[in-house]
Amino acid sequence: MVLLLGSTGLLGGNVLRILVSRGEEVLAPVRNPAALERVRKEIPGAKIIAPAARIDRLAELLPLCRKFKPDAIINCAGTTDMSTPSLEGFLEMNY
Repeated sequence: MVLLLGSTGLLGGNVLRILVSRGEEVLAPVRNPAALERVRKEIPGAKIIAPAARIDRLAELLPLCRKFKPDAIINCAGTTDMSTPSLEGFLEMNY
């Protein structure tokens, strides 16, 4: 199982498609689990576990890691939007 952070973004969505097309089971925590329905429809049999969770909150990620025990973690989360009102907000998203 692979823990994929940022699975609803451009890069993360493409990584998700590659992983599930190879038969990998993917743990993809997202704010809105329905956001991954498109991938499930595109790739029948896709093994995606998509719990509702904020990836910028360690208190929400740690229990998922303990429960599912992923073999690997891929971080595709982040932003390139430089219009974030504060440097702290930009750094938090890209930590």
